[in-house]
Amino acid sequence: MAVWVAGRPERGNALRVEFGSASGGVVRPVAARDLVDPPPESLPFDDPREGRPHDRPDFDRWRVRAVGDPPPGADRIRLHAVDGTADDQGWLAVSGPAVRDVVPLR
Repeated sequence: MAVWVAGRPERGNALRVEFGSASGGVVRPVAARDLVDPPPESLPFDDPREGRPHDRPDFDRWRVRAVGDPPPGADRIRLHAVDGTADDQGWLAVSGPAVRDVVPLR
């Protein structure tokens, strides 16, 4: 399972995948996972001496983040996204969860 993410899912924002189990019209929480970007190889801001690194993270692009397999007993999933920042790169956008089929290349 995977989610497409644009913007910044951390540093004031948050993106969490919540798993649940439905029984008798009630959904019981089973587990939750935070989705974050891997750490950048360089600082995401201007260095006073060297300027902005050419390989700084680009939060404007859509990228896929793996959710992994649901935990045992989960039959419901929801995304909880919090946009808690107001800076230029502080926005957050997400897609609905999607199942990814992995097939070998031959």
